[in-house]
Amino acid sequence: MAIRVLIINRQLVFAVTLKQALEQTGTFDVHPFTTAEAAFDFLRDHPQDVALVDFALPGRFGAKTIQQLR
Repeated sequence: MAIRVLIINRQLVFAVTLKQALEQTGTFDVHPFTTAEAAFDFLRDHPQDVALVDFALPGRFGAKTIQQLR
């Protein structure tokens, strides 16, 4: 079973590059988002194992985003 990884990063190119690199290993199933709100909507129906979060998201504090993810 693949490890489910959620990426929230304001730079889409970075998030997609990381997704491609991780998925090439065959171990990860990665879902990138550029906003926390979109990621939270996705999480309602798709639980994840790990989250990689950009702490400098526009209009959000990283610690608050982590707290909401928990």
